[in-house]
Amino acid sequence: MVADKMLQPSSRDEFEIAIVCTRGLEYDAVCLLFDEFWDTDGDPFGRARGDLNTYTTGCMGRYNIVVVLLCNSGKATAAGVAASLRSSYPCIELIFLTGICEGVPDANGEELLLGDVIISETVVQYDLGSQFAAAFKEKDTLEDRHGRPNKNIRNFTTNIKTEIGYQRLEQKVALYLQQVQNRASEAKYQRRRKTADYMYPGSTNDILFKPTHCHRHYNSSQCVCANYNPDEDSYAVCDDARNSSCEHTGCELGSVNNRDRLHQKNLLENGGDLKSAQIPAIFFGRFGSGDTAFNSGVHRDSLAKRHGIIAFEMEGAGVWDELPCIIVKGVSDYGDGHKTRNWAEWQNFAAATAASVVKALVERYPQTDKPPVKGLKADTLRAQLQENKACLDALFITNPEDDKQRIEETKGGLLLDAYIWIIRNEQFTQWLDDPETRLLWIKGDPGKGKTMLLCGIINELKMTNARGDVYYFLCQATDDRLNNASAILRGLLHMIVVQQPSLIPYVRQEYDKSGNSAFEGVNSRIVLARIFEKILRDDLLNEPIFIIDALDECEADLTQFLEMIVRNSASLSRAKWLVSSRNEADIQEALAAAENKSTVSLELNAESVSTAISTYIRHKVQLLTNKKHYKQVIKENIESYLFDHANGTFLWVALVCALLEKVPRSDPLPKSADFPPGLDRLYERMMSRVCDPSISDISRRILAITAVAHRPLTKEELILLVNNGHREEMIPPSEYDWEDILGHCGSFLTMRSGTIYFVHQSAKDFLVKEGSRRLFPDDMEYVHREIFMISIALMRKHLRKDMYNLVDPAFSIDDISQHALSNDPLIPIRYACVYWINHFEQSIPKIRTGSHDSSQSHELIRIFLREKFIYWLEALSLLRAIIDGITGMQRLEQLVDDSENSGLLKFVWDACKFIQMFGNAIADYPLQVYVSAMIFSPTQSITRRQFAKEAPKWIQSLPQGEAEWTPSSRTYETNNNIVGITVSDCGTWIASWHYDCDITIWETYSGNIIRVLNPEASLTKLEDRVFDDGAPIVFSPWNRQELASSCYNVGVESHLVIWDVKTGKVSKELKLEGNVVSIKYLKSTQHTLSYVSKLDKDQNNNNEILIVSTWNIETGQTVEKIQLQEPSSLAEISIFAPDDDNKIALSRNSHVEILNIDTGNTIHYFQDKIRQIKTMRLSRDNSLLVLQNADVVVLLDISSGETKWSYQPETDIYDATLSPDGKLLAIATYDGIELFSTISGKYF
Repeated sequence: MVADKMLQPSSRDEFEIAIVCTRGLEYDAVCLLFDEFWDTDGDPFGRARGDLNTYTTGCMGRYNIVVVLLCNSGKATAAGVAASLRSSYPCIELIFLTGICEGVPDANGEELLLGDVIISETVVQYDLGSQFAAAFKEKDTLEDRHGRPNKNIRNFTTNIKTEIGYQRLEQKVALYLQQVQNRASEAKYQRRRKTADYMYPGSTNDILFKPTHCHRHYNSSQCVCANYNPDEDSYAVCDDARNSSCEHTGCELGSVNNRDRLHQKNLLENGGDLKSAQIPAIFFGRFGSGDTAFNSGVHRDSLAKRHGIIAFEMEGAGVWDELPCIIVKGVSDYGDGHKTRNWAEWQNFAAATAASVVKALVERYPQTDKPPVKGLKADTLRAQLQENKACLDALFITNPEDDKQRIEETKGGLLLDAYIWIIRNEQFTQWLDDPETRLLWIKGDPGKGKTMLLCGIINELKMTNARGDVYYFLCQATDDRLNNASAILRGLLHMIVVQQPSLIPYVRQEYDKSGNSAFEGVNSRIVLARIFEKILRDDLLNEPIFIIDALDECEADLTQFLEMIVRNSASLSRAKWLVSSRNEADIQEALAAAENKSTVSLELNAESVSTAISTYIRHKVQLLTNKKHYKQVIKENIESYLFDHANGTFLWVALVCALLEKVPRSDPLPKSADFPPGLDRLYERMMSRVCDPSISDISRRILAITAVAHRPLTKEELILLVNNGHREEMIPPSEYDWEDILGHCGSFLTMRSGTIYFVHQSAKDFLVKEGSRRLFPDDMEYVHREIFMISIALMRKHLRKDMYNLVDPAFSIDDISQHALSNDPLIPIRYACVYWINHFEQSIPKIRTGSHDSSQSHELIRIFLREKFIYWLEALSLLRAIIDGITGMQRLEQLVDDSENSGLLKFVWDACKFIQMFGNAIADYPLQVYVSAMIFSPTQSITRRQFAKEAPKWIQSLPQGEAEWTPSSRTYETNNNIVGITVSDCGTWIASWHYDCDITIWETYSGNIIRVLNPEASLTKLEDRVFDDGAPIVFSPWNRQELASSCYNVGVESHLVIWDVKTGKVSKELKLEGNVVSIKYLKSTQHTLSYVSKLDKDQNNNNEILIVSTWNIETGQTVEKIQLQEPSSLAEISIFAPDDDNKIALSRNSHVEILNIDTGNTIHYFQDKIRQIKTMRLSRDNSLLVLQNADVVVLLDISSGETKWSYQPETDIYDATLSPDGKLLAIATYDGIELFSTISGKYF
């Protein structure tokens, strides 16, 4: 009994003990011992996603108890149930596996009787081994297979085995056994059709035959039992005998063993002390666990002797390794096949004795200090659950299960015979069964069926459920949400935490520090990888299997993700990985470093693939025949054509069959001209139909829009984009004819659940590469511009204040799902709100600055921001996309100019400050954009003044705080002194070169590190390379992923290095003439770069000359070389003008001269602005000049020569640079990189 009544727990986290039963009779006995049930009116706690168990909850003594009943017996079922139990009840620290078992009569020299109870010390899986022709051979390391219990359980059972511990346990068992029997006899338990009284069947009914006395017919010559002769290895027993009682078969009572303990029980019964007679003995020892019940005393004793087993059961080996476990089972028979007429009574009694021992053990189990459940406040627990939910919501990006189902449905369903060959493949089975093989790579050309192959593997592994939990992600290059390493990690982590809620603290640790930006920022991959690798080391993640499809469609951070896979597929890892991709060299190179890898090439398994595709062809043609009612001869002709031309490509077959659906039944025979073999040739034919000048251009436009979209568009979104952008001569598609128009898109597209997808990544690849000239006759940039302009128009039409009618400024974004509207007003503009800046950015290459198109675009942006900016922020919050707004506005600030003097640049700058300052608050509470953001923004903020009317009416006047945004600088700390820095052409990135040779790429406005380039791994003879202060480093204006830097070998030569920022690798390394001191990409000519170098005039003296060389990056050839100065006037610092290929600035000591390279004429001359100049930088418009030495940075107005601003930090200055547009000043100091904005018109 308990002193205080237990209070019902608030969550599953308050359960520490679980009980697992195999049979209903065992479950019933346990339930009779509950002090109270928590689920009388239904399950109040639920279960984790993916958990199929059904639970009963209540309390015993001081502990909350959860009980689960297995639907089948056996190790595999028990293991699956225990794993699911662990996911739903993460705080379980002890499982009791209770029920009935088969006892060994001679339990290591002690008499064991029916009804006695065995408590486990260890468990042996006796049926683990190999079956040879001669015999079954068990594993030699059985004891190592299932280790001893943890220290907590060992300490607990050691205490119970002491004299006083056993005495206390035995007293409680007697009490609880009587409780079971009394409760079973009560009226409320007698209402069932089958009742058990759990009474002791009596010592005279405890019959043990000699091991050699088989349970068979002894008085019949009409069945096979008559042939039973162990001496001749004949153990024939008929089925009727196996299912009959000993009384029916005639088993001889003369073969019964006499036992002392049984005699003592008999004396107690005869003396009227039935309560004492029924008290079971409690044994501690080793269980034998296997999937086979024993019906032979000889084999029972043989195994028991070999392994020291005292009881046999069928579930322990499955539960033992999943969770800390104590097996507690009552002996219901002796495993010799004999069944007396009291067999069922012994089962019930044994279940009752085991249940009684379990409750007695629960009462003796020590409590660990923790906040008492009754003291926990419900609101605190609710808050914790809400925080966990908010964290999971932020982590969520897609449900891979839904993606898998959508892909399967889009491709016509999963065909078993088309993938089953891989399950029998040698490399696959090696990966699955060999603990050392941790990584399997399935590779093949486009359309070979890799995705469906992996879908089939996922199904097979989930059905067997024998080798750990399966987590997977299906990459899709056509969807920005599914084509990067961060998305993969988010998808995997979400699946893991949903199935294993106890692992959420690893995610919360990062989420609590950084909020949504932990999962969405530029550093998200680093953060997510850190979480993922911590979880991999947690023992709760049991032998996980990770499956990643289409790695070639991962477009961001693939190299780093592959490195993580290789790192976590080493022999010490518990995880297994299965990945698929095309035959790409980068993936091959990255995975080559894996130690424990196996590979399946679809091309090398052509025979298996051919068999699978033949099955697929017959399936698809049969579907066609059912629909088109083909005659047999036509069906055979189509099959023959597909067999001959498929070339192992599932996608080609699917596309041809899709096209055949549109061919009249009278003319179905496929022809090479209409259905050419090979994907590219088929795509070319499909493209010709789409671009046929005799039909409407709508289909081409639909393909063009979907090809440049950043995610798959819904039907509503695509209709709006097509309708709003159609030309006058076109008839816009209506709802009525939409399906027909989609059908005219040449089978490039498919629709599933209202969303338009490409049938395959190779289809989009073809359109934007080989088919681009016909798909984009005016160039792709103009399609981007159309989408941008339509997006602006749609947002201007639909955006308004309080889109969801929330009313309350304190309404949380987490409560939006409960407030969902039946007609969501954001549906038409979801895509536009998130991606309009992306499309504006991608339209720029074809829009000349100052042109009509440029002016029109800038005017649209100006009007939109002045009319709708804060409504747009509200919409982004409702869409949970504030982070996209912040990064988008930062990019927009770098993309727009103010050539029309419209004030756009200042408005964008102010809007950037506004969203950066209040973005987090708006993200959590959408309507705070009208309250706190208005109240706390500066009085002179353009955004505040523009939208002051939207402040709530209860705010009679906005408070007068700071007049301006506080001038601020930011410092990005580094661990190593900086050699040189540069800003990318659009201003979004900063590159810093350090003395340890690493080049760090930073995101300008967040300070997040995007990439670290490591010359040590990429350049030859690095130990000879040296770098000076202000070493030249520059981004390409033509390709934002390209960076040029220089270094030189002492006494040898200079090298110019071209980096691919995306991969982090060197794409070119070429020897140059002299010591390079300045580098510039020419704006007038792509792939061309100029550099200034100091060169010895001759080999006989130390005189140097200054040379300007022009170099073609593609060919590696020098195009032009010009000598600038003689040694007597040699400049110490030389830089190019950003936008003028013929202008250069030279400096010597405190003198600065700006020259025309062609004429040599001096354009500007400055003297004594600062001494010992180390760095100079010119702004793009040639209006500003930055000068820097070790102590100070000054900013000059070139036209007047006046100093506009200066900065003198307390530490040394290494380098300083302007962004090409002059909006940003970056200074490298001993403390790090300090950033200053010049956009406001002030220099501070």
